[in-house]
Amino acid sequence: MKEHIGAFDRLRAMLERLKEGTLPPDDASWLTFIEERDSLFPDLNPESWTLES
Repeated sequence: MKEHIGAFDRLRAMLERLKEGTLPPDDASWLTFIEERDSLFPDLNPESWTLES
């Protein structure tokens, strides 16, 4: 449980840094790792859920 809370806190901090500019390479690689590790529905395409104009 603490691991997921720590990941959430890091993601929140990354979002704040991203608002100020770009994502540092170490954050980008960690994000890729966490997306693969915690992917609940890896076969879902998020674009399938967007509204078309």
